[in-house]
Amino acid sequence: MKRFLTITLLTLLVLVAGVQVSNAQNPRNRGQYRTERRGSMRQSATPRRSGNYQRGNATRNVGEADNEVRDVAAQQPQYPGGTEALKKFFDANVVYPAEARRNGIQGTVIMQFIVEKDGSLSDITVLRNNTPELTDEAIRVLKKAKRFHPGLDELNRPVRVRFTFPYAFRLR
Repeated sequence: MKRFLTITLLTLLVLVAGVQVSNAQNPRNRGQYRTERRGSMRQSATPRRSGNYQRGNATRNVGEADNEVRDVAAQQPQYPGGTEALKKFFDANVVYPAEARRNGIQGTVIMQFIVEKDGSLSDITVLRNNTPELTDEAIRVLKKAKRFHPGLDELNRPVRVRFTFPYAFRLR
């Protein structure tokens, strides 16, 4: 039994000493792990990055990744004053369409748009509507709105974020 334990222990020591996983301490390589085998053979366990990157303090060029539209950001885009301020802006600026008022048409228009890095709006689409008149009025008012505060990623850089906003048209 003692001999079996000794052989098992020696086998484990050889295996552990043969492969060493170390965290690279260089600040540029923070969070990257490298698998090394003793001898001349080296294998990297870090995934390859796509795009053009430069080391050091230079800005990296990631191409299409910078224009990626996100559904969620670390900090979501926000209208100045919040969602309630946006609803008040709509209430103050909506001119109820005469045709819809005459026919007693009410309903909710759900709009989706992209808040750009500078806070402007683009790609305004309507996900749900009742009539074209209410849809046209909602889009007209949304285009008049102030710029949003843009969404931010984990490094506090502005990013493009998809935003959904419902507005309920009610006859008063």
